[in-house]
Amino acid sequence: MSMLAKRLLISICVVLGLSAAVFALSQNVTYKPWGVPDSRRAEYEAKLDEIDRTAQLDAIPTALVIPRAVDHDFKWVTSDAVSQHEFQIINRGDRELELTILDSTCDCLVAKLESDRVAPGETTQCQIEWTVPQGETLDTNADLFIATNDPRTPKIRYSCKGMRRQVIVGPQSIQLDKNDLDEPANKSFFVFSQLHDHVTIESVTADGYDVEWSSEPAEMTEAQLVNHSATSAAVLNVNLSPHDFGRFEGVLQIAAQTSAGEHQLTVPFSGKVRPPIGFYGPDIHKDTGLDMGTLDGGKRTDFFVSVRSRVDQERNIEVLQTVPDALETELTSTAQPGVFRLRITVPKGCPDLQFNLPQNRGFVKVGDPKSETYSSWLPIWVSVSNIK
Repeated sequence: MSMLAKRLLISICVVLGLSAAVFALSQNVTYKPWGVPDSRRAEYEAKLDEIDRTAQLDAIPTALVIPRAVDHDFKWVTSDAVSQHEFQIINRGDRELELTILDSTCDCLVAKLESDRVAPGETTQCQIEWTVPQGETLDTNADLFIATNDPRTPKIRYSCKGMRRQVIVGPQSIQLDKNDLDEPANKSFFVFSQLHDHVTIESVTADGYDVEWSSEPAEMTEAQLVNHSATSAAVLNVNLSPHDFGRFEGVLQIAAQTSAGEHQLTVPFSGKVRPPIGFYGPDIHKDTGLDMGTLDGGKRTDFFVSVRSRVDQERNIEVLQTVPDALETELTSTAQPGVFRLRITVPKGCPDLQFNLPQNRGFVKVGDPKSETYSSWLPIWVSVSNIK
């Protein structure tokens, strides 16, 4: 045998050997499913098993129940009263459907079947009666299960929920309208019953506040009352007199009378007395203040703002603080009582400044130096660069 033939034979043997080894290894290697993360591998395998099981069940005659679960919202319900609901159960399978009512999560929930056996293609009715239990919470719910011979759905789950009607209802909290210190803060809202045919407001108080109030019967066609299944309602108008500027809060104590007697209702409230001093001008935004932009520190730039003492026009006010202090400010009175002219200046030669960030912005505080509360701040957004 020639040398070339020997080499060719050896090469063929090597290739065949490698091929056999690769084939053997391929039989012992398993591959992960593409696109399925390891954290969801068990879920993926369970889904495959369910598909296989469904395919096996489809190949043999079985009962097939519709629906698998029922969720029903009774909306507003009355404690100790019976609420009823009826739903249909269908057999879409090839064998007779057998039904058995199991225990519920509450003795208050019972079910009655029109028939506990349903032929293929036929239906039966299930009548639900829920005697809503007494409770302190607004929301209430209960579950009931019906066993079936459908291997796909061994149990039908029936869930119901509702909201208990209340003797007296008011808002969870109220936000009073903004006001000046010399005027009351006011708000109007509904106080209503979902059980009785009349509501009368007897008194309204709040610790630490002078409260004036009035009430009148409400129009029962109002959307809020209709949506809350109200049976009677009153409109309560409240006026509170805060004692100082800024934010305030408290709790209204409301006594209301229904046919069942007198009831107490507590409603938290909050509000804000407007600052005694206001800033006005074409360059001022009501939420963010004065945006002066990016300016050249090599030249002087002036901004002018109108300042009004809204509460006390005879009070002496002045600039109390300026940030950044490299800015110059001047407050001068005008011919109109309580109105002043504020000049804010970036002087020539001003150093570099960056006070145009939410966490770092400037302001000018104006107020009465003899009063802690008679003052207000004008937010300032400014950046100064010296161009060379």
